[in-house]
Amino acid sequence: MITTETFLPLPHGDTYVRIDSIITASPDSTNTNASTTTFLLVHGATVPHWQFDRLVPILLAHNNNNNNNTNTAGVTNRIIRLDLYGHGKSARPRHVRHDLSLFVEQVWGVIQHYQLDDSSNNNHNNKYDNNNSNGQAAAAGGGGGGSGADNKLIGLGHSLGAAVLVGVASSHNNSSSSSSSSSSSPSSSLLFHHLILSAPMLNFMQLNPSLKVIMSLPCVGEVIMKLILDPFLRARRKKRNFIQCQQQLQECFDGTSLLQMFRDGALGDQSMVYQRLGDQLRLLSCGSGSGIGGGNNTNNTNNDNNNDNNTNCTKILVLWGSHDKVVNGHHMAQIIELLDPFFGLENHDNHDNNNKHGRALVLEYERLGGLEHNQLSADPHRCAEAIFRRMTGNPSII
Repeated sequence: MITTETFLPLPHGDTYVRIDSIITASPDSTNTNASTTTFLLVHGATVPHWQFDRLVPILLAHNNNNNNNTNTAGVTNRIIRLDLYGHGKSARPRHVRHDLSLFVEQVWGVIQHYQLDDSSNNNHNNKYDNNNSNGQAAAAGGGGGGSGADNKLIGLGHSLGAAVLVGVASSHNNSSSSSSSSSSSPSSSLLFHHLILSAPMLNFMQLNPSLKVIMSLPCVGEVIMKLILDPFLRARRKKRNFIQCQQQLQECFDGTSLLQMFRDGALGDQSMVYQRLGDQLRLLSCGSGSGIGGGNNTNNTNNDNNNDNNTNCTKILVLWGSHDKVVNGHHMAQIIELLDPFFGLENHDNHDNNNKHGRALVLEYERLGGLEHNQLSADPHRCAEAIFRRMTGNPSII
């Protein structure tokens, strides 16, 4: 495994990025079919990139096993993690609004730097194929792969991070094809191949109205954050997120930045980003029928194969723990309704994949019984199994 760490100079300050990669075979400079699967992981409001420490090796191991079985030369499996502003090792910008758009812009900057969007992949593939015989550049950054490569970008966000990735997708789905409105390939304008939303945040402040009022008060908010909320959140992180040293505890989040997030709307109502993404996927040729999946498929036994063949769609998986007290069931139902009003949440709590509307199921939902909000760190194996099974029908591959 290759691990690299760096700081990207983005507009509002340096952004810490960590990349963990596995190259299953040394890419041949003449090979135009080398493929790259890239996971982009975005953490929640009070835990930085190491929130995913227990999940990363599982994701890499599953993909490595799958690619070894398919004998694909030059496959790179890569996981990119970053610290959002005010978290971990990234900058703590002070004179900027801490709303969702701040973090959407930051994540988009990382995507552009590592050439993960379709337009960058098309423009820069040869740079990484021809100049790096050992494949390390393809692992550390860049689209990788040639014109025949099967490159996938999979976004996985937790809580606030899920809302951020939805914002990135809905804001930049058309970026790679905006210069050519007559493009006949809608799939080229979709940023993510898969989008995995773990305990996605909708409106944290609505669930905590008194906290919203208190934190908005000048001076009072600062005192409450310093004396009560900051130490409480760090103690909870230490208990629930397997913190191994004092430095990790201190790097969780910056209290001043978190207070700005309360006041500037980052933790407020994000329904518009979910609505916008749902509208886009229904319009960008994700099938001709109702809902995100569209199409006229009536064969209920082949939903997974239909999902794989429906390349014009970003496939969305929503994971939610039944004991989650941060994101409640009502908000989960709202999010799914915004993404796909034809989904029918009540038919999926018990793993029922019946295709009532005769369409490819591009949105999947999994209710994880017994798990709380920090499900990815509490039970990463179970979450990973749900990801692989739901997105492909096979519990060992994506």
